[in-house]
Amino acid sequence: MTPAPTVAVLVTYYNEGELLRECLTSILAQDPPPDEVLVYDDASRIPAQPHVPEGAPVRVIRGSQNVGPGA
Repeated sequence: MTPAPTVAVLVTYYNEGELLRECLTSILAQDPPPDEVLVYDDASRIPAQPHVPEGAPVRVIRGSQNVGPGA
């Protein structure tokens, strides 16, 4: 039997604040929801973590210096 495919979503973030909450709410509302959601915070002045919906299965990875989305 072939295992079901998994879906992971990576969101890059840099100072978007409340727009991140809207983005994550939309991603998590998909049917079926993704298996994993990662947010890469590119050393923002406005940290991503406070904008993650409470209890959401989202992991935030914060960079130590801004390197841009291409990195």
